[in-house]
Parts: sequence; C-alpha cells; structure tokens
Amino acid sequence: MSAPIPHSRRARLVQLSLAALAVAAIAACGGGGGVGAGGTGITSGTVNGFGSVIVGGVRYDDSSASISREDANDDGKLRLGMSVDVSVDDSCGLAATSCVARGFEIRSDLAGEITADALDPVSGNGTITVMGQDIAVTASTFIHRSSGVASGLGLDAGQIVKVHGRRAAASGVTDWVATYIEIKAASDAGLGTLNSSFQFRLAGTLTGTTGNYQIGGEPVDLAGLTVPTGTNPFVRVRITPAADRPVGGWDVVEIKSQRSRALDQRGRSRVEVQGYVESATVGATSTVLVINGVDVIVADSPAVEFDDGATYDGLATTTSVVEVKGSINDAGQLVATKVELSDEAEREFHVRPNEVSAVTATTFTVSKANTDPLVVEFDAGDFDRATAADIGNSILEIKGNIDRTTGRLIATRIKRDD
Repeated sequence: MSAPIPHSRRARLVQLSLAALAVAAIAACGGGGGVGAGGTGITSGTVNGFGSVIVGGVRYDDSSASISREDANDDGKLRLGMSVDVSVDDSCGLAATSCVARGFEIRSDLAGEITADALDPVSGNGTITVMGQDIAVTASTFIHRSSGVASGLGLDAGQIVKVHGRRAAASGVTDWVATYIEIKAASDAGLGTLNSSFQFRLAGTLTGTTGNYQIGGEPVDLAGLTVPTGTNPFVRVRITPAADRPVGGWDVVEIKSQRSRALDQRGRSRVEVQGYVESATVGATSTVLVINGVDVIVADSPAVEFDDGATYDGLATTTSVVEVKGSINDAGQLVATKVELSDEAEREFHVRPNEVSAVTATTFTVSKANTDPLVVEFDAGDFDRATAADIGNSILEIKGNIDRTTGRLIATRIKRDD
C-alpha cells in the first residue's frame, strides 16, 4: 500500500459557503425529491436512537419504510451513528416530534483504506486517515464489524472501512468527526473479497483544473464526467477501488454536487440542520453560521428560541453539535426559529414489552426491526418512575451511552413511556 499522502487542512470558509446542503442538512418534512419515489420531504442526519428511528431528535416510524443499501453486500440494517436520508410525508410540520418514514437511504461519507492512525490503545479514540482525510474517532463513534471481520477488532492501518460523520468545526484539527465506522475488511488483502458493487467514496472541496483535479486535497481523475461549475464546489464521488492510488489520481465513476440538493430545498417550510459550526459571521442584528455546508441565519431576536444550553452570544465559538430548525428562504439559506445544543454521547431507545428478552438482574436484550439486537446494562439507580419489574412488562424509554468495547448500552435512565 502507498504511504499516507501529506495534505494541508482545507480552507473552511471557501469550501463551506459554496457547499450549500451537505452531509447533515435536514430538510425534514415538505421538501422535494430524494429518497423514495413520490416522497415529499427529506431528512438527512445521524441515527441517534430507535423506537422508532430517531434522527435529529425526531422519531421516524419505520414500520412500513423501505431501506436502500449503498452496496449489494451491505446487510441493510440501520445502526447508531449512521448517516441516513429519510423520505417523509408532507403532513410532518416544523414542530413535529414524530413523523412516518417512507424510506431510509444509508449513505457513507468516506470509504477506503486506513492509511494512518493515531489511536489511544486503551480508549480507541484518536485519529485515522482515509482517502487523505483526517478523521476524529471519539467516544461517541459507533464501530461495526462486517460479516467475516473478527468481533472486538479495533481500528488499524490497512483496514478497509466506511465512515459516516460530520465536517469538523473550524477550530478542529481534523477534517471530519466520525459518528459511525464500519470495518469492511481486516486488511487491504481483503479488498478483493468484497462484493463488486463496493466502491471507495470521497467528499470535499473540488479544486484544480482539467487533468489536475483534487477533492479534499486528494488527486482524482474526472475524465469523461461532467464537472460541477463554480468556485471550489463541495462534491461527493464514488471511486473504483484500488490497492494504491493510480498515478493520474483516483478513478472517479460518479460525481455529485451538493449545491443541487440546496436548490431542491428552497422555499421549504420545515428544515433542520445538525452539525458543528464551521464558520460564523457576526453582524449587528444577526449571525450567519455555516453548519455542514448550510448557510444559517440566526437573528438576535425573541422570535428565535434557544434551548439546551445554546445562546446567541455563544454561537460563534461553541464546539458542541448544534441543531437548528427553521425554513429555507428563496436564497437557499436556513432562517432559524430554534437553536439548541446536542448531547452526542447519550442514546435514546423506546422499547415495547415484546422487544425485550434475556432479562437478568443487570442486563436485558432489546430486539427491534431493521437493526441489530442490543444488550442493555442497568442498575437500581437508573430507574425513574419505573422499577426492574417493568422490564419486559411496560413500554420503556431508555437513555444511555454505548460501551464501544462491548457494544452494550450502559443505561443512565430507564422510565415508563406509557
């Protein structure tokens, strides 16, 4: 395999002001196009819980929803931390906390070989490099091992992985923050064993000229493709897998501009964006933020609701994940009506009695459609308006954190949800 390719950190402001609706721009109920034929709205975000599927704090009923896989060898299951596009019905309003999903489309941001890593041997946190992009691995990053990959295997150079995540904050030292990583093969030797539909992926700023293009600093070959116009547009590409990067750059087989997604969402009445503040321009009466490529206008006005620790004065400097709700204006900007900070570590599950099995004094297993079974660890201090007798006998709301070593949910609160 080739050695890691040095690259400079991308210029955030140039990239982001042009990448008008990137990874986590959520046009949640009332948009056009996207996942599911005939769908009237799109939610793009990160799965943070189940019962139904929870994305951006909204519960999406998945009982009759389809799931679209990226590659033929994917198992089509939804997992914590995954980036998904959700098609929804137009009846879901701005204040809705639950919607009916028509379909889920699973999508990764990067896929390829880990060419370098700097991970703590105990916690597993640190950084990895994939397709020339530096990626932060945190305690909130969910790691899944594909079929055939040994359980408990940690991240390491040479592995073939898929990465779901968010563009890092302007103050960050990496390009991405991973929310979900799937180990597809334990080493580069396993690349040939993957299904032929598997492709490398790369997302970032397109720079350069014909014959000398780069995406996120990585050389790419765009011969025969229609190249998006504009100054340094944010793009996503699919790439023919290779053990080493070809001399002429990665062989791109498909390129998409994020700008087209923004145009589709203009004039939409319910939009949510979730991510890090990558740039902020503070004015006399309003602040313009860039969050995952979306221009967000936040007025210093009582009409904007701030919640969960968010404040107007703190927007420009916060390093927390920010959730903004509002509507898209004709200029393609998100006009905020509510701003809040998000707890990335805490996961949320709503569990029915028939979904619970294998109950012991300290654990039980939750089995839900469209995802993997999950073991929950608890103790007597976790119950709030509930008791151990309610496990398997009442509808429960469970909040907690994932232990990345065991894959278990360590409960912090269990309460009745009926």
